[in-house]
Order: sequence, then structure tokens, then C-alpha cells
Amino acid sequence: MTMDLTEHKKAEDENRYRSEGLAAMLKVSHNLSTTLDMGTVMQTATDSITEFMGLKSAAIYLLEEDSLYLWATTPPLDPQIPDTFRRAPLSDHPHIRESISTGKPVLLPDTATANLTPAERVIAEARGLRSILYMPLIVEMNVMGVLIAAIVEEPHVITESEIDMCCTLANMVSLTIQNVQLYESVKHHAIDLEQQVEKRKQVEKALHKAHGELEIRVKERTAQLEEANKKLKAEITERTLMEDALSLSEERYRTMIEHSNDMIWTLDTEGYYQFVNKRVEEFSGLKLDYFRGKSFTSFIDKKDLPKVIDCFHKALNGESQQYEVSVKKEDGSNFFLLVNTAPIYSKENVVGTVSFGRDINDRKKEEETRIENERLLISNKIKSVFIATMNHELRTPLTSIIGFSELLKDKTITGELNEKQEHFVDKVLSNSNHLLELINDLLDLSKIEAGKTELVIEEFSVPAAIDEVVVLIKEIAAKGNITIINNLEPLNIEADKKRFMQIILNLLNNAVKFSKLEGGIVTIAAKKSGDMAQISVSDTGIGIKKEDVERLFCAFEQLDSGDSRNYCGTGLGLIISKQLVELHGGTIEVESKYGEGSNFTFSLPMKHLSKQQIFG
Repeated sequence: MTMDLTEHKKAEDENRYRSEGLAAMLKVSHNLSTTLDMGTVMQTATDSITEFMGLKSAAIYLLEEDSLYLWATTPPLDPQIPDTFRRAPLSDHPHIRESISTGKPVLLPDTATANLTPAERVIAEARGLRSILYMPLIVEMNVMGVLIAAIVEEPHVITESEIDMCCTLANMVSLTIQNVQLYESVKHHAIDLEQQVEKRKQVEKALHKAHGELEIRVKERTAQLEEANKKLKAEITERTLMEDALSLSEERYRTMIEHSNDMIWTLDTEGYYQFVNKRVEEFSGLKLDYFRGKSFTSFIDKKDLPKVIDCFHKALNGESQQYEVSVKKEDGSNFFLLVNTAPIYSKENVVGTVSFGRDINDRKKEEETRIENERLLISNKIKSVFIATMNHELRTPLTSIIGFSELLKDKTITGELNEKQEHFVDKVLSNSNHLLELINDLLDLSKIEAGKTELVIEEFSVPAAIDEVVVLIKEIAAKGNITIINNLEPLNIEADKKRFMQIILNLLNNAVKFSKLEGGIVTIAAKKSGDMAQISVSDTGIGIKKEDVERLFCAFEQLDSGDSRNYCGTGLGLIISKQLVELHGGTIEVESKYGEGSNFTFSLPMKHLSKQQIFG
């Protein structure tokens, strides 16, 4: 029985709340319908929701793009409140954004425990807000803003019925805002229409007046045109005859320009191309459309640019110019032109320049070849004098030094030498022989380069010739703990035996010289490969860096590495060997791995070839 009375009491309270709510909404609706001023409607809405819903604070923000603008608030804001309360980015108010994006009310039961942004926290504390309800203002999917209702000082449980009532009020406010906006739009449109009607009346009046004046002017102008038409017909006949003659003349000149062997172009006073003939297009690889609007400076070699600019300015001052210039082609290469430039006049004023360019590339190349040949002749003359001086001033005294040193070592002539004296004599003899070898290398190289080396061709056994060379170097190799291995097939070739042995000696010397400190193995092999004899000298020495291989066969080059700098020599051995191989019509190549060793391989024809067969 008690439970039934409680339920009955709760139902009566609910009905009374609904009745009061409906009465409140009727009053709000009445209040909102009494005005069509936007500001008044907004303020009425916030005042009504606080009055009839028993809330303490309310506000309306309208949305413009991504910003919120405060239109009304109850109670009113203090004038000293900062502008951040009146307008703020939507991103600073995520709860408002959530309500707008979802189209549903968002409730914060207690701001003291809610997760608020700094901007939301500042407003809540300044206004003393504790429980906040955010309600979107939406009409036909069009989001206009948000209505905010709040409890201040102490948190308050807002029931579902209260939320529904507030949302209904929010919908009423949304419709009212839309009505006001429609009203203002219609009002402005009506004003615009009135203004347009008035303007149209004024225009019609002015047109009527102008029509009368125009009729008079048309009659006068018609008479003038009839008279002018008679004169124009006579002038057109005469002008047509002149234009035909001019067109024929222009066609003749254009044909001459287009088929000229010279390159012809015109520039305006700013240096921009106006015209180029076909010869320019053919020579540069670029079409007229590419040149138009471009400055001549972009096609001139930098070193010639100051000179050409100076000539251009002198031509604009009425002075014809002639100059040579290097010009860029489409493929990036340069060509030389002899250019004559003259001013273009129009009514006694210079309006641009015309230039005639002639290709002088061949002449330039001939001139460069002549200068290079003169330089080479002088260089060869100096080298010949130097070689002659070397032969007379160094080789002859060295021969004497070597001869007398050998006499000093002959005990039957000079008697016994003590240990120190014998050491000094050995040093003199060793260094003299080394210097003589260097001079001989230099003389050999000079003779080969001058084409004065004549090969003495004979048939000989390759293994036998190699064995003769190995005997010469075997003792030096043994001192360095280096083993020489022969892998020689029996074969005969027609070649210069002395020069062949010189090539083998140079390669073996290098293999022994550049072996590792602890010693190593040098392998010399010979075999037949087609109609060629293939000879290789390989070692297990210090090897050659990949980037240094190309420098191996350069005269006077020794590789600049930490190991190879420990050895003396001019660096001529390999270049002499290479040139001797090529003089026989053969080839030489190298394979090397730094730190592991090198392999030099050269091939010579089995049968002697004539110079015509070798060099063509």
C-alpha cells in the first residue's frame, strides 16, 4: 500500500513538472515571437531559460567557420571580462565541438572533476559554473551554434526530463534564430529590390532622353560616313596596290634571309630576341618560339659576355659592331661566330639591332691546331736539346766513373782496399750504374716518342730469352727471399729480341721491387693464344689500388702510396714497356688487388707485322 502511494506521488510530481514545463515553453515561445531583432532574440532566450528552468546561468554562442562568437549571456558579462570570453577558436572548447558535431546535448555534472581545457577552465571559474549542459542549435542539419545552461556554485543533478525540456527550448531558439535570419534576408532583399526599381526608373528616363539625342547624332553621323566612305574607297584601292607591292618586296627579302648561309637575328632595345632565321634554328637546334622572349645573354659564353653587352649598347647608340663570340648550342657544346651587328631605325629612333653571324668553328680549330703544332715543335726542340745535353754531359762522365770504379776494385791494378774503402767503391759503382739506367730509360722513351726506334726483327725462342733475363735478376730476388717460377710453353716468335728482353726485365724488376718485406713469389708464364704469344708476370707483392691503375702507364709517374714511395726510379719502365709492346703491334694490360699482388700480361704477334699493318 505504501509503495502504491509513493508511485502515485511520483507520477503526480512528474505530471506537475510537465505541466509547468509546457507553460514555461509557451511563455518562452511568446517572448521569442515578440521581436525580430537578433540581439533581442538571443538575450530573451538566455533570460527565459534561466527564469523558467530555474538555472543560474545561460549563454548562446554562434558558429562562424571555426570560431565561436558570444551573442547573449545571463547574467550579463562584466565589461572588463577579456575578449576570450566573447570569441574563441572552436578547438579550445572540445565539449562544445562534441555537441555540435554529434547534434546531441553534452552534460558536465561537475566542472571541478571534469577534464577541461585551459579555456574552458577559465570560463568555468570566472562564472562560478559547476554543472553545465551544452545543447546544439540545429535546423535542418544546419549547425548555427550552441545554447549553454549551467548551475553555479554547487553541482546539481540535471534530470533527463530537464535535459529534454532544455533541448526543446534549444530547438525553439534555433527556429527563432532561423526565422530572424530569414526575416533579415527578406528585408534586405526587399530594400535591394526597391533600390533597383528606383535605379531602373532613372535609367529609363535617361535612356528616353538619350534616344532623342541619339537619333539626331545618327542622322548627322550617317551623312559624314557616306562622305568618308567615298574617300575611303579611293584610298583602299591605292593602298591595296601599295600593300601588294610591299608584300612582294617583303617576300623577296624574307626568302633571302631564310635561305642565307649566315645566321640572322634581331633584338629589341632590351636585348630580347624578336626574330631568328632558319640558319640559326638549324645551327643551334632550337626553334624561333624558344628564342622569343629570351635575352641574348643566356646564350653567350660567360667569358665573352661583357664584350658582347658592350657591343650591343654601342649598336643601340648607332655604331655598327664586329666581334667574335662563343655561343652555346642545345646539346651544351659551344661554337664560334663572327658577328656583325647594326642598329635598326624607325622614324630616326633606334628600336633594336640586327646581327649577321658566320660560323668560324673550322677557322678556330685550324688556328688552335696551328698554335698547338707550334707549341709541340718548340717542346720537341727543347726536348731534343735536353736529350743531347743529357747524353753528352751525363752519360760520358758516368761511363768514366763506372770504369774507374771497376779499376779500383781490380786488386791487380790498385792493390788491396780496406773494408771501408771497398764499401765506398761499391756504393759509387752501384749508384752510378743506377743513374746510367735512368738516363738510358729517358733516352729510350725519347727515341720511341720521336719514332726513331727501329726494331731489329729476328726469330727466337721465347723461353730461352726469358731464361736469359731471369739469370740477371735471380740474385737480387734471392736476397729479398723471392722465388721466381717459370711456366713457359715452347714457342718461337718474330720480334726484336733485345726489346723483348727489355720488356721482360722491366716487368720482373717491378715484380721484385714491389714485393712484400717478408718476400714472395714471382711467376712468369708464356703460351700461345691464337696467332699471338701471351706472356704474363705475376707477383704476390703489395698490389695496386684500383684508382691508381690508370696512372701506371703515365711517364714520370710513381704511385703516391705509403709503400711505393720507398722505392727509387723515374717511373719510366712501364711506359717504355707499353710503347715497345705497341710498337710490335701488341697490347699490355694489368690486373691487381691492393695488398695481394699484381699480374701484368702482354701479347705480341707470332709473326712480325709491318708498320702499315700496325698503325694503318
